[in-house]
Amino acid sequence: MSIDNGGPAFPLDLTVEGDHRWGHGMMLRDYFAAKVLPSFLSRLDAKYLDRKDNIEKATTLAYAYADEMIEARKHGTKVQP
Repeated sequence: MSIDNGGPAFPLDLTVEGDHRWGHGMMLRDYFAAKVLPSFLSRLDAKYLDRKDNIEKATTLAYAYADEMIEARKHGTKVQP
């Protein structure tokens, strides 16, 4: 199964002396996950932050949100007031 990474979040134009190339930088999926992860971690009591199962749950949830955000972009989903 291929995961849609959303493409580059911050593509770079690496043109040097007329040789035009693009650098991908961070993928959008990773960027979205990184943005939402702190909110999940802030809800954990500090004494539980080093437990592998809590870290795994938080990161899995962060990527689930990132996947949903990428999917919403494909369909032009807008938040209703």
